[in-house]
Amino acid sequence: MAIHTPSPAIAAWHHRWKVIRDVVSGEYQIKAMGEDYLPRFRANQTSEEYERFKKTTPWFPATARTAQGRRGLMFAKNVVLDAPILEPIANVLTKRGHNWRSIAEQIVYETFQTNFTGLLVDHPPRPDGIELNAENAILEGFRPFLNVYSAECILEATRGLVRNQQLFTKVRLRENDDCELELALENGVYVQRRHDRSGRISETIPMRNGKPLTEIPFEMVSDNREDTPQPSVLEDMARLNLNHYVAQGRLNALQVFGSGLVPILKGIEPEKRIVDGEEVTVMPELNFGPGGYLLLPNPDSDFGFLEPEGKMASELRASVKDLEDKMAKVGARMLAPEAVAPEAEMIVAMRNAAEDSVTGSLAQTYAARISRALARMAWWMTPGDAAFVGDEAVMTLNTDYNMRGMSAQERQVAATEVQSGLRSWQDYFEERKTRGVVISSLTAEEERARIEADNVDRPTTETL
Repeated sequence: MAIHTPSPAIAAWHHRWKVIRDVVSGEYQIKAMGEDYLPRFRANQTSEEYERFKKTTPWFPATARTAQGRRGLMFAKNVVLDAPILEPIANVLTKRGHNWRSIAEQIVYETFQTNFTGLLVDHPPRPDGIELNAENAILEGFRPFLNVYSAECILEATRGLVRNQQLFTKVRLRENDDCELELALENGVYVQRRHDRSGRISETIPMRNGKPLTEIPFEMVSDNREDTPQPSVLEDMARLNLNHYVAQGRLNALQVFGSGLVPILKGIEPEKRIVDGEEVTVMPELNFGPGGYLLLPNPDSDFGFLEPEGKMASELRASVKDLEDKMAKVGARMLAPEAVAPEAEMIVAMRNAAEDSVTGSLAQTYAARISRALARMAWWMTPGDAAFVGDEAVMTLNTDYNMRGMSAQERQVAATEVQSGLRSWQDYFEERKTRGVVISSLTAEEERARIEADNVDRPTTETL
């Protein structure tokens, strides 16, 4: 297999990923693909008619809205990076200048679409002619960087049993259009090779404290542990979104056709005309409208209109509504309209708990994979020869999706419980923080200090 060719197992997914990316990109990308996503509603439809048809067919951004909503839940609060040694580089984790939070959001959004995102921790070699120390190493760029690879840039990712662990033994990545990166574990040593399109190969053995690495510092962010791609959380939603688009197109075509009147004429004779020097027989052109008149040629002529009945409109509207309901279910109710009738509290609670558990599970899985890559960066910056463990850095994403706040009545009841000794002030504060009444980064001690400062500054009754 050529070094720049993806493995067959990965190449088979490229089209599926493109469809999802197009759907997430939105209306402009979908409509630019033309008949790939919106077929002509009749075989003899002209290109001009099709362009008008496509332009007037609405696109509903359900998939993008779902992805943005889920990412928003994961990053709404309680997002923490516990890695003190990474503080000097936390705001510039990548060579493009992303901080740890922005790159985490990018990784999560990317993984929503493909479920196959690669993270490579790379450390530049020690520069020649510069004496490095703990103070200037970071300034001189001698520090680890995080590189993110989209699914299409991962050409191969093979795991094997190494020291009783499932580790990557060979990885091929597309750096750019002119270069592929080969990562291999050979005789227990990590080797990195760069292949350019001219056939030139440069080989490097990355070192830490003068010793070669014994693992490929590559992590795969997905919701599984498979070597090959698996369906993403957005794939079913994207398919439903495209079906909805086609159904909207059919309804749009019916509305355009059904809203027009078809003229019916009787007794109109064809005319003879000279076209390109030859006599031809054609039907006369009749241009008429409000304020005009039509002169019929003989007493037997007649004129009228055929009004389409549009019997299929209700069925097409029902089909569109059914697809919207399905998208709402697949999209964790983020797209669901307000309920017309009240639902039982237990049913709502059970549904919300199930949907939150899915998003929460993804948040935990994604955070664990990203944490392991960040742990490799922390390990690389840690002095000494300690072996890599995997807990050198821990990033957590939000898994508490109770965003409804507290009503005035709930606050009054809670405050009464504190005053009567039925609950502690700490417990009351934590509930207010969980429910989004106070900012998630605020601690109980900081809140007490703010209250005490307000009490000192508050004017007395006599002053008032």
